[in-house]
Amino acid sequence: MHDRKAFTLIEVLVVVAIIALLVSVLLPSLAAARRQARAVVCMNNCKQIGLAAQMYAMQYKDTFPPSAHGGEPDPETWWLHVLTRFIKTPLLFKCPEDNAQNFLNWSKALPPATELSHRRWASYAVNYLVVRSTDEDNNPLTPYSERLSRIRRPQYVVLVGESQDSLLGVDHIHPEKFEWLGGPQGQVATTRHNGRAHYLFVDSHVARLRVEETWEDGRRNWWDPDSAPAWRETSTPPPPPPPPPPP
Repeated sequence: MHDRKAFTLIEVLVVVAIIALLVSVLLPSLAAARRQARAVVCMNNCKQIGLAAQMYAMQYKDTFPPSAHGGEPDPETWWLHVLTRFIKTPLLFKCPEDNAQNFLNWSKALPPATELSHRRWASYAVNYLVVRSTDEDNNPLTPYSERLSRIRRPQYVVLVGESQDSLLGVDHIHPEKFEWLGGPQGQVATTRHNGRAHYLFVDSHVARLRVEETWEDGRRNWWDPDSAPAWRETSTPPPPPPPPPPP
């Protein structure tokens, strides 16, 4: 008979221990890589929304389509539905880090109005102070609602931001309520991406920022066009998006 060579129990345990050690070292890195990949997807969603908004503005006299709170009762006129017509690839309104369920697909036929309030519309919401809004006589409610070019510092004014997972039947954010609500936290998803969220600005650039970089009571307000800082009032403009990951 030939002698057979085999691993001893100690050798097997050593190999298992080494594998377990390698897994424990690699798992945090893999989790971080997955979070970064999901953040890149979310940022790209915002960029595509910005591109569609630019194309809409070129055709419709430098305006942005209305929101659900813009005086237009027909959901097919709201920005989430209208912008889907202005880009070849389907617009993605769901952030991979958004844990909400029952998302609405705005590129398809919309359900009855009675069902809309029970659905999660999107991971993103438009700035109510910028979007076109009219009263019962079709008069604009804000000085910026007819022309985005009337915003003097578009690089400092948020157009679209990430909204809280819990918000159903909502497509806009009310910055005029931040002060008496204690800040944007009740409306903006402030911690979705490692303590940051993505913001699409009126000039179409997208940045991943802490909410304090966009609004701080009495010091900073990048939501209200009247409060956006001049170039001399801040050291730098909003940071550009990070470079794409290497192939």
